[in-house]
Amino acid sequence: MIGNDIVDLNLAKTQSNWQRKGFLDKVFTKKEQKLISRTDDSFRMVWLLWSMKESAYKSYSRQNNIRFYAPRKFECEVNNLKGTVTINNTIYFTTSTISSNCIHTIATLNTKESITTDFFKLEN
Repeated sequence: MIGNDIVDLNLAKTQSNWQRKGFLDKVFTKKEQKLISRTDDSFRMVWLLWSMKESAYKSYSRQNNIRFYAPRKFECEVNNLKGTVTINNTIYFTTSTISSNCIHTIATLNTKESITTDFFKLEN
């Protein structure tokens, strides 16, 4: 089972105020908030962690046939663009790609699964 998420960074800049009071506390664990505060590019770290959580959530919710909103239950660890997301003793392994326009993350249950993708652009 895999999960997949893409964050449009241009849209995130205009439609989300991640710096508003309470946002980080509602979405990220204390450990993740430390990652955000210690990086040179907090904006990208926020959306990288969000993409990791979303991709793991999509896999977890399909696997368990449930839907819920609890982003802090998904705890991320990241090293460069590889990471893990843990929820209820289930570990998802993530691989992310960052371009100037978006962040794309794939989450899998198995480190041996090799899934690659190229970014693509849809034109009207």
